[in-house]
Amino acid sequence: MGALAGPFVVAALILGLGGALEMIRPAATVGAMRAMGLPSSPLAVRVGAAAAVVVSAVAVVWPARVVALAVAVAYVFLSGFVLAALLRRTPLGSCGCFGRDDTPATTGHLVVNVGAAVVAAAVAVGPGPRGWESARLESRPLVVVLFAVFTVTATAFTYLSLTVLPRLAGAARPTAGRTT
Repeated sequence: MGALAGPFVVAALILGLGGALEMIRPAATVGAMRAMGLPSSPLAVRVGAAAAVVVSAVAVVWPARVVALAVAVAYVFLSGFVLAALLRRTPLGSCGCFGRDDTPATTGHLVVNVGAAVVAAAVAVGPGPRGWESARLESRPLVVVLFAVFTVTATAFTYLSLTVLPRLAGAARPTAGRTT
């Protein structure tokens, strides 16, 4: 179980970061939901985003089975939304996951969401301690610092892979009529 400690904390932090940004700026999520034909409003988005923030915070502080399961369920729903957008070829400039940032529904986004769901589900059903508790960090300050640095770094890279890489990939694609 200890090997999943970092990925689980990263999944929880990404969920919370997305929720926090959606609470501040719900318009992108409202637009994405409307583009998919789903009912939406800024209030509904903010309530869902607040739930994601709470689940995220509790998962990091108290990674019990039920909390890990809640993280897994959240990522299953997010995966379903991205998959539906991809299958329908709905042109979403942003799925709304991080507020204003362009976060299009991409295969990479789907892979991150499914991976997070699988990690959280494994933490929920696995034996022994969960989340960071399974890393056995007590009384080893250097290990605690390294765990924190690596999880924050992995969280930042995950965020960048969902927000910056799709824009860079789009900029690198040739368009019709473009001359070099």
